[in-house]
Formats: sequence, C-alpha cells, structure tokens
Amino acid sequence: DSVLDAGEISTVTLADGSYSFVDLDPGSYTVREVAQAGWLQTTPSQVVSVVSSETTSGIDFGNFALAQIGGQVFSDTNANGVLDDGETGLAGWTLTLDQGSNGSIEATTTTDAYGFYRFTGVGPGVYTVLQVPQAGWLQTGPTGGSHTAQPTSGEDIGSKDFANVAAARISGTKFEDTNGNGQRDAGERGPAGWTMFPDPNGNGSLDAGERSM
Repeated sequence: DSVLDAGEISTVTLADGSYSFVDLDPGSYTVREVAQAGWLQTTPSQVVSVVSSETTSGIDFGNFALAQIGGQVFSDTNANGVLDDGETGLAGWTLTLDQGSNGSIEATTTTDAYGFYRFTGVGPGVYTVLQVPQAGWLQTGPTGGSHTAQPTSGEDIGSKDFANVAAARISGTKFEDTNGNGQRDAGERGPAGWTMFPDPNGNGSLDAGERSM
C-alpha cells in the first residue's frame, strides 16, 4: 500500500547511501523508500523475489534534491537592459515557469516589494522563465525575452532578471501655419492625413520597422 505499516521491517541508509535487509524469509518483497521533504524520487519502487540463501543487490533508488530558480524584475530607466545603480525592482509582477518550452505553465510566482522572485520545488528538466507583460511597460531584457534554466540536484539558480522601461508618450498637433510665424495662432487648422514618426536613428527617413501614425 506504499505506506510503512506497523510490523513491516525497515532500515536506514548509511553515510554512503547503502542499505541492506538481512535474515529475510524467502518470498517476494516490494522495496520502497520513505519520501523526504524537498526530494523527488527519480527511480521507481522495485519488486524483489528472494529465494533461500540468496543475496540480492543493486536495488537502488535515485533522488533529486528539488531546485530553485530566481531573479529580479526591475525598472530599466535608461533602457539598456542592465541593472544600473539607482534602478529599482518592480513589485507585483507575475513570472511563469514552462518545462520543455511546450507552452504548458508548470508554476507561477510574483515579485516581492523589491522586485525579487523565486520558484521553489523545481524538479529535473529544462525550463523557460517568462514574465507576464504589464500595460504601459516595454521589456528591454533579456535578449530573446526569456531565460532558460536546467537545474542540477539541489541547485539554487539566480540572476534570471527581467528589465522593463516605462513606455514613453509623445504627442502634439500638426497645423497649417498660414502666416508662417512658426506658432499656431487662433484659427489655424490641423490638417488630417499627415504621417508622423519618431525617427529613432535620426536619418530623416521613415525606415522599415520604425513606428508611425
């Protein structure tokens, strides 16, 4: 029944992890381990048949110490994708953990008051860490938009950071300067249908990929 019941024999592993049962009556036995918090069994329970005077070995159990993955979500005020002096964490942002990059979310967590987050109880595998976008912000890091992590047993993986910059806004009015004085005077209208663009590379041309409206 997968439970160590009263009257069932048990033993404890030695310093090197080895164990043994001695003086067993012949028969068929299911060998199990008692689960411990923070560990994931990676090899299954095994059924062992023992005959008179036989020694059976190699009934091994593998276990993976559950890992952690963490980092910080921060306000990237200069939009360089790097945490610089004076830049602060963003609280309340949601992060997701996707094992195998199959789009199925295994876990979610949120950042604390300082922008830090941590996934605990992570088993073996390859994981993709993503942040959930928030309105009014643009992600500036990491390159590619996500982090990949493949923890080893008991590993605490950090520095899976996400940089974000508050989206800027530029507005104004296009108008017909009828008297040519460089100012919008009463009665000067705003003609429709003109294309405006911010020209981030400063070449004076609307290039492919540049935003316009």
